[in-house]
Amino acid sequence: MDDLKKTYYPHYNVLKHKDEWDEHTRQVIQERFKPKHSSYFSTMEREILTDLSHHIFPSHLGEISIHIIDIFDERCSKGSIRGYRPGTTLPKTTVIDTGLKHIDEECILLHQLPFIQLEKEQQQKLITQWFVGDTTNNVWKAVTSVEFFKTLTAELIPIVYSDPSIWSHIGFGGPAFPHGYYAFGPKQFDNSEAPLHDSTSTR
Repeated sequence: MDDLKKTYYPHYNVLKHKDEWDEHTRQVIQERFKPKHSSYFSTMEREILTDLSHHIFPSHLGEISIHIIDIFDERCSKGSIRGYRPGTTLPKTTVIDTGLKHIDEECILLHQLPFIQLEKEQQQKLITQWFVGDTTNNVWKAVTSVEFFKTLTAELIPIVYSDPSIWSHIGFGGPAFPHGYYAFGPKQFDNSEAPLHDSTSTR
């Protein structure tokens, strides 16, 4: 598992270039580290979502530094999660809310414990089954497990990849505004970019 944490850019830190960003961009990114407290989800639901995110986005993406579920909670509270899950007539938030209830219903039915009290191995086994729709038929009726996880991951992935620590891990140079990108040739890099297979650079 340690190999999965390796990066081609171990010395790269995109935040070293934050002074090149405009003030609004810096503020937006800084707010990701300390999102406003919201209460769309209950304490139990937040704990379920936190455990799910640890399984869905394992540590080989790097050390996630932003509060994924806090940001997601804030977006749900603000009504920023709009639209319907393709193939359903249910709003995305309804799919997520209902799916979270189904998760605990099935865990209690199968293990007599809520999801967050299961061993990590039990959680992972259930998540693997839910991703492909292998569920207890009399539980996942209002929303299928496949619909739930497709909806949830589609909303969480953009949050995960808005994390500057992930940008550094994958060598992404961050916002292009206002400095722009100008090096487009083979093996050419802008000053804010991580050199390919970086092993010594500290930029």
